[in-house]
Amino acid sequence: MRVPGTIEKHDPEHQAHVCRFLGIPLHEYEDWLACYNIIHWRRFNNFLMELRDKIEECKRNKDQLCLTLNETLRLYGIEDRILNPIQEEHLLELTNRILDEHDLNWFLENHERIIEELEETFEKQNYEQHQGSA
Repeated sequence: MRVPGTIEKHDPEHQAHVCRFLGIPLHEYEDWLACYNIIHWRRFNNFLMELRDKIEECKRNKDQLCLTLNETLRLYGIEDRILNPIQEEHLLELTNRILDEHDLNWFLENHERIIEELEETFEKQNYEQHQGSA
């Protein structure tokens, strides 16, 4: 799973542009990129640890898991995505169901496939919504 917010190494031309923009020498690009990505990895890792604690506490107390919309969007790495109410409800139900049936590790291992299926569902919902309004 690619950690949300991290970036891949740019091509040499783009590296030079990034370094000019940041005001750093070109030979410091790789150090800058590593530090940049480490910050995102640590933030996401802390988020996952808090989420894992929440999930374990719910299971221990036999409570129903109920993630917030913000937690769910962050877990998928789509915090900046705007969803309609139907998509929000679907996302929350799907995620809570997955994490109820499986653990967080399973979710992370299958993250890419889950996102692909989610995108297909959203596209289908958008198509059906536009067909219904036409």
